[in-house]
Amino acid sequence: MDSLTQIVLGAACGEAVAGKKLGNRAMIWGAVGGTIPDLDVLSNWFLDPLDAMMFHRGPMHSLLFASILPLLAGPLVKKLYDRNWHRKKTWQWVGYGVGLLLYVAAAVLASLIAGLVSGTTPWPVIAFFAFVGLGFFFLRYKQVLADRGPAAEPVGVGLWRRLFFWSVFTHPLLDALTTYGTQLFWPFDNMRVQISSISIVDPLYTVPFGLMLLGAALHRRDDPGRRRWVMGGIAIASIYLMLTFAHKLVVDHKFRARLNSEAIATSSRMSTPSILNNALWYAIARTDTGFIAGYYSIFDRGKPFDRLVAFPSNHHFGDNYRDDLTLQQLAWFSGGYYRLERLASDTLLFSDLRFGSLGGRPDDPQGSVFTMKLVDLNGRLEMVPQGRPRNRPEDVAWFRKRIFGSENTNER
Repeated sequence: MDSLTQIVLGAACGEAVAGKKLGNRAMIWGAVGGTIPDLDVLSNWFLDPLDAMMFHRGPMHSLLFASILPLLAGPLVKKLYDRNWHRKKTWQWVGYGVGLLLYVAAAVLASLIAGLVSGTTPWPVIAFFAFVGLGFFFLRYKQVLADRGPAAEPVGVGLWRRLFFWSVFTHPLLDALTTYGTQLFWPFDNMRVQISSISIVDPLYTVPFGLMLLGAALHRRDDPGRRRWVMGGIAIASIYLMLTFAHKLVVDHKFRARLNSEAIATSSRMSTPSILNNALWYAIARTDTGFIAGYYSIFDRGKPFDRLVAFPSNHHFGDNYRDDLTLQQLAWFSGGYYRLERLASDTLLFSDLRFGSLGGRPDDPQGSVFTMKLVDLNGRLEMVPQGRPRNRPEDVAWFRKRIFGSENTNER
């Protein structure tokens, strides 16, 4: 999922493991642990685009990595704390500043999402986050100045290892619930685990979770109320994840029933929530000639998946490149859910169909969320990332209405 969500989850793990001894420092170190797996994006600096894409959510998102890293990070941080550098006022101000930046990032994200859904400037949401933020950081400012609360207790290396284990271990587990996929079992198996039950960005998971952590951070580390806040946040987030599983089961059942009612033979199926929510779902199935796909909202009142769109896979455009490593890797990455289009005599357009399309047009190759050009260089394909297509106003309007089950807007 997005980095902000992983920071929140990591902070919660750090607090649950060591908050009673470390206070807010446990949240900060948990957030650090929750961020470490995503540092694999730095591979973009020294790997070509294809190799960097393959590396992301690979080795650094494996269960093996989550098991080894704490053995190294625990003693290292313990040694830093033994030198008492954390007692300096500078450290408190750094933590205060990091927390402020993360809160602003969360508030901006929530406001952008609210604006997308409402179609207007979300002044109530902006006012809410401004009010909560001013109150929280004013209180934290007073605490930092007063150095309120007992000094942090000595922490053994074992507790540090447990803190980093849970903050790192939960990162790939949460990522595995998305559609992108995570190589949990690397290097023993390169299978990308993708449950596809939650979007890579879902504010209904992140925002309440983060607000509960802010509430916990206002309490002294020896205050029983502090643990109630953080455990409440973990409970709310966990219940929401279970709700997304329930949604997926319902969507899969309705999609399968819709295909069976039309006697449509398929070899495989998948479903995934659309971005920023868990109400509007996209489902796609493989047929003998290509794919068939459609959208369904849990708020729909009519026939589920009432408009399905069939379109060809055009895999024959890649017949001359069956042994090409680039095409093989992309086909593996997409799980076989891809479409090819010929843009020129030496250029193909590869569309990963797992992520849906803009404006509810799964049959439009130019509207796919995840595309890249494949250019023939002396018989060898080279990937050229396309970047995300621009959101047209009519596409945003369709998305906003379709989430809430508006009729006659399934596909256009």
